[in-house]
Amino acid sequence: MVRFTAKVLLLSLNNRLPRSLSDSGLITDARRLDAMSTDVYRAGARPCGILRPTTIDELQAQVRACAADGLAMVPRGGGASYTDGYILPQGGHVLFDTGALDQISIDADNLTVTAGAGTTWQRLKAALDDKGLRTPFWGPFSGIAATVGGSISQNTLSHGSAAHGISAQSVHALKVVLANGEVLDTAAATGTRFYGPDLAGLFTGDCGALGIKADVTLPLLRARAAFAAVSFAFDDFAAYHRAIRIAQAERLEDSHFGLDLALSQGQIARQEGLGARLAIAAEVLRKAPRKIKGIEQIIRMAVAGEDPMRAGQYMCHFIVEGFDDADAQGRARHLRRL
Repeated sequence: MVRFTAKVLLLSLNNRLPRSLSDSGLITDARRLDAMSTDVYRAGARPCGILRPTTIDELQAQVRACAADGLAMVPRGGGASYTDGYILPQGGHVLFDTGALDQISIDADNLTVTAGAGTTWQRLKAALDDKGLRTPFWGPFSGIAATVGGSISQNTLSHGSAAHGISAQSVHALKVVLANGEVLDTAAATGTRFYGPDLAGLFTGDCGALGIKADVTLPLLRARAAFAAVSFAFDDFAAYHRAIRIAQAERLEDSHFGLDLALSQGQIARQEGLGARLAIAAEVLRKAPRKIKGIEQIIRMAVAGEDPMRAGQYMCHFIVEGFDDADAQGRARHLRRL
């Protein structure tokens, strides 16, 4: 890796970038560099500059320019990785901000969607909601900021994982810009992901080390109309773990997540006060399939109070989806029996 000062880097890269890309040129503002090299928990060494491509062609041209100068290249998605995935301790690199690669192309007939690597899960979900569709894995809890490309690069799990696995298991194909600026389209190379070598699988969970993801093609499912939420408290981790194993064997739920007592109490504290409670009640009523069911749920919440949330060392919360309310409630009843 060759290190340059920001001034020398700016001159070298700007000379190499096509004139058509000058408006998307190199960012060298110190505050921006520091902000973009900070993960959720830790800050890394400062990059020399940031490039923010808006198209695959721009990304290719920028990668070629960096490669010509022997510069280290690090891709960054939404910046919520928790893993230092885009932090380079020694610094002196070019950080690729993929946030502007956010195009979405929905093929409802063939049940696929291609999203730019910088597309947030929230934005993708909103686009698919309009068509009554969803991806099998549909994002982490930080999906308001987390990107599709970043999650694929991190093997993320969360919404949809209980039924459909980690983010990588919902990938059909990838377009990846390699270190020399060439584009590898895994769909073009193999036809489908599991016909011949699984080239797409090489780039899942790589934190961008093997190439910069340009877009991701995901399969689609029909969104289910109803859901039920079920929560359980456990006295110790062993009991919690046994329950999760039983539930996972049935694959009844779309998502579940666990909290220890300290985190549960922290969530309770965020919901204290009349205003917060009214907001929760309004959201329950808004999402209820029928208003009478929503009112019944609010009454049950009021009667139960907060004691159940403080009842055990571990809590597990399940989101059970169904074709209709009866289907969702039936799955929830079976989960309770288990």
